[in-house]
Formats: sequence, C-alpha cells, structure tokens
Amino acid sequence: MTRDLALFLPLRRKLKSRKIVDLKTLTHAYMGRRVGMSYEDSYFQLEDARACMDLFRSCEDTYEGMIAAGTWPCNLPPIVFAQYFA
Repeated sequence: MTRDLALFLPLRRKLKSRKIVDLKTLTHAYMGRRVGMSYEDSYFQLEDARACMDLFRSCEDTYEGMIAAGTWPCNLPPIVFAQYFA
C-alpha cells in the first residue's frame, strides 16, 4: 500500500502547484516544520520519516476516502497503476 503525498492532489491544489511537491515543502507549508536538512545524519532521516507520517496522518481520512470512493487521489502515476496503491 503506497501513499505518495508528493502526488496527492488536495495538498498540491492548496499550494497551487502543477509540479511534484517535495516533503520539505509540504511539511513546511502544512506543519511549519523544517525537514530535509541533511541526508547524511540518521537523526535527520528519522525526523524526515516522522514528519512524513505526521503529514500523512493529517490527511489520511481524505486520502483513504478518495480511494474507497473509487476516485484517484494523485495526478501520477496513471490510473492503470492503481492496483499498486490500493
């Protein structure tokens, strides 16, 4: 079960982004948290993972509701790959 927040349409619409939005931008915009400062340090990798899970939990009901309703919550990948996201 893959949930890619960089491709999640509601988050991208709120930012008015037509491009894929990275975790650093999403967590700063929606949570006021700064992440992605260093990929060399395991502490920062852990913080990135926590931020990603916190962000997902904040929109989990919407994301899962869209999937349950049969709508596709992401621009990419194409609908033909939906089986990998359910």
